[in-house]
Amino acid sequence: MRDPDTISNAKPAAKSQDYAGLVEEGLGYIQQWASDTWTDHNAHDPGITLLETLSYAITDLGFRGQLPISQLLGRQLPPEKMALFAPEQALSGNAITAEDFQKLLVALPAVKQARLTPAENRVKGLYNVLVEWEDGNLNDSLVLETIPVNGKSFAVEYAFPYWDEAAVAVWGTPVTLNQATGVGGPLPTLIPFVEDELNDYFTTIQVRYNTSQTLPLTIVIRLGTQPAPADRPALEQAIVNRLTQIGPGSALDTFRAQVATAFQQMNDVRDVLRRHRNLCEDFLLFRSVRTQEIALRATVELAADADARQTLIDMLSAIDLFIDPVVRFTSLAALQAQRMPNEQIYEGPLLSAGFLPALDEPKQHQLYASDILQHLLQTTDGRRNQAVIAVENFAMSSYVRNRLTTVNAQNSLTLLADEQFQPRLSVTKTDITFFRNGVEVGYDRQQVLSGVLARRLQAFAASVVPASLPLSGEPTEPLTPADIARYQSIQYDLPLVYGLKAGTPDNAPPARKAQEKQLRAYLLFFEQILANHLSQLANTATFFSIDADNPSTYFYQPLYQVPRIDQLLRAFNPVSADPAAEWEAFSQKNDNAYVQRLQTGAESATDRLLRKNKVLEHLLGRFGEELSELSRLEYTLALQEASTLEAMERLRLNTARRLLRYKAAFLNDVSASAAGRAVGTSSRVLTDLSGLERRIFRKTGLMQSQRRKISRALTDFFDVQNAGAGLETFRLRDASSAVLLTSTQTFVTTPQRAVLGGIRAVVRFGVESGFYRVEQTGAAQWRVALTDGNGEVIARRQAAFAGPADAEAFIKSTASFLYDTYSTEGCYLIEHVLLRPTRPGDNTLKGPDPYSHQLTLVFPSGFERDFASPSDPPKPSLPYRYQARDFRNYVEAVIGQECPAHLIPTVFWLDMNTNPAATNAVSFQAVEAQYLAWLGHFTAGTLATQPGRNARAGLVDLLNMLRQPLS
Repeated sequence: MRDPDTISNAKPAAKSQDYAGLVEEGLGYIQQWASDTWTDHNAHDPGITLLETLSYAITDLGFRGQLPISQLLGRQLPPEKMALFAPEQALSGNAITAEDFQKLLVALPAVKQARLTPAENRVKGLYNVLVEWEDGNLNDSLVLETIPVNGKSFAVEYAFPYWDEAAVAVWGTPVTLNQATGVGGPLPTLIPFVEDELNDYFTTIQVRYNTSQTLPLTIVIRLGTQPAPADRPALEQAIVNRLTQIGPGSALDTFRAQVATAFQQMNDVRDVLRRHRNLCEDFLLFRSVRTQEIALRATVELAADADARQTLIDMLSAIDLFIDPVVRFTSLAALQAQRMPNEQIYEGPLLSAGFLPALDEPKQHQLYASDILQHLLQTTDGRRNQAVIAVENFAMSSYVRNRLTTVNAQNSLTLLADEQFQPRLSVTKTDITFFRNGVEVGYDRQQVLSGVLARRLQAFAASVVPASLPLSGEPTEPLTPADIARYQSIQYDLPLVYGLKAGTPDNAPPARKAQEKQLRAYLLFFEQILANHLSQLANTATFFSIDADNPSTYFYQPLYQVPRIDQLLRAFNPVSADPAAEWEAFSQKNDNAYVQRLQTGAESATDRLLRKNKVLEHLLGRFGEELSELSRLEYTLALQEASTLEAMERLRLNTARRLLRYKAAFLNDVSASAAGRAVGTSSRVLTDLSGLERRIFRKTGLMQSQRRKISRALTDFFDVQNAGAGLETFRLRDASSAVLLTSTQTFVTTPQRAVLGGIRAVVRFGVESGFYRVEQTGAAQWRVALTDGNGEVIARRQAAFAGPADAEAFIKSTASFLYDTYSTEGCYLIEHVLLRPTRPGDNTLKGPDPYSHQLTLVFPSGFERDFASPSDPPKPSLPYRYQARDFRNYVEAVIGQECPAHLIPTVFWLDMNTNPAATNAVSFQAVEAQYLAWLGHFTAGTLATQPGRNARAGLVDLLNMLRQPLS
């Protein structure tokens, strides 16, 4: 029998839902504060009735306040906009260790296994990469053909040079084969290895490709079966003819395609490694695994009902996966079932193929006959294989590039110790003979080969699992913010005698009507508080949002649904004969006087900025980040220029707005920038920042997320105009030459040109929307002025706008244009390891071990001077913040905090050069131009060209000049 549903009579755990407790506490306050005038506390007292009604309303608010946080946050904002990141975003990171990089490579579909080892080089931080392809033919450059001769078919296996040998590298890009001949003659000559089983040859052919280029190829040839003496001459002639064929399907064209495929796959490997490359590290030598082929020989007695082909596929597949196992990825569900913590599951880089908590590399040195026989005699689930009665004459052999290295080992087979040579079962070289009742049972070898390959592909596909999180338990009907904020007036809960639901009758005395209106007004105060509380709950997501353009932290809602509220609002004063229509228009207006009063009562513009800053500081603190020192510096630098208290308040508010943008930009990028803080300079995209640059930008308040040219001539978008004898003025134009701002001042040209100082002031203050002022100068006429820190107008927009919204849009776009175009804040990070010499004669960096773990960071100093004149003193320029010693100290402290501990950063602050004729100057523009030239070749992969080498040499020379005092 089903248990009946009951309502608990226990006291609610939350005080806000305890109706009796709220009433009791309210009575206590009444007795404490109104004991002299309020003596009747019984239920018939109207005041007690109001207390009970308000207490009941509070329990509704308390219930909504206890809703799950997922309900309160809702779906109106993406989680990332509240700094709520999924585990794969918040917990995963970039590859750091060699094993991390190996996992990234193993997750590639073409890669079976990979190894990274430190390179034997005096420059530290270089690694060699060894890759084993899942397609074994790419590892050993083998091509198998079946050649018909005298009515018989012979399996012929060609071992071409390894694809990564220097001589074959020219085929790494697509080539066109033109002709294949012998060396010195039209046909190649087969030379037998007489010491072997008389079924091996080698030869050299000359291949002409791309019309005029030639490539000699030495090929080792192995026959799958020993031909009869009568068939050998014809078979040899057929092999010679096949080796001169270059068409599709020929052995030579198959090898060409293998080389191109291997190079393409290795390029994918390079791309993955260089996308995740760490600072001051690089990858030197890329090699492929060589295959040590394992061949088996045995005689097997089959059961009466066993299928020879299927039995052999089962046996060889089991042995193949034993000798050369597939790397198996794990699912998220499996790891969570093991109760592995999420932070451990997601440690390291996120893999597309699943999770790989530990990378087990096969390190076999011996193959034992007992292990191989076990797989021959058992099924995959460990039971006795009933298809096999007995195994006799078992032996193992090994081959490298079609050459025997071990012959007929019976108990154990010693594998090559060199890590570059990895064992794999060779189905083509394996010779298993089946008998049933003394009669040999044949099978199709090609079908067996295809079957074993298919089994391996199935095992590989089964090893990959999705890495996504399981779906979270979302409610079937989630509440919307409107549901949470919905408020019903408490007037509907009061007794009818109060006259609030339907109002007093028209014939009631004026005093009774006044009492009703007075009670409604008295209750309106409480109702506004209750409704605002619900609005605050409904806007929980907005409260925690990291949108700097919407800094509200206190929320409200107008009470248009309260009965007869139109009679209570002073902001609503109907003047027409249709008050209902006027009320409808009033309530539809989002900026009516009632709403404005609610907004200013909730929070002032100053409070809004300061509180939103605190919210974002809290969100940063959840990630262990803070910008408190930057905030102190920003306020200090801003307020030291204020000449009046009014200017001080203006600068304080603008600084709060600026800090809000800094924190919002940091929070938007906090997860990704933390995960990739050690990522090196991108070799793919010119504008991508390194991890350290990205962190420096976020912690010093730089908004841009991409690299860009820092220095720019002020006159690129500013027109300087003659304003009379010895006077100048200027205008700011956009990219389409439309005039944005015009200077309100004129500047003298002597004793020095002052107009550039005025332009710098427009750039400095124009990048922040808080320094613009919108003024109404007439009916439907609004104008925009730009002010400096003390409120003085320094530039104006000449054309007027039809409304304030258009003016605000212009301010936003102009500030963005100036910031994107003229912000000279930023730096260039130079990794010395990437400048190491790669060929004899390359110039080198000076100093002891100048490449290992060395970084140089170059910032503009905020000053400029004439580098051609040693006596010319530095003059203030842009960026303004960088001129302050305290701010530079802060930037250098950030670099010390964010730079990996094993790296050695050196920081330079360089002046801008005002004299283009000073070509040998170590100015900021000189370093910038040379670095960007080198970076262009680095990302384009053209450093090996003459222009690329020149760019590298120029950057090395500049660094040597720059670092000379440190040597």
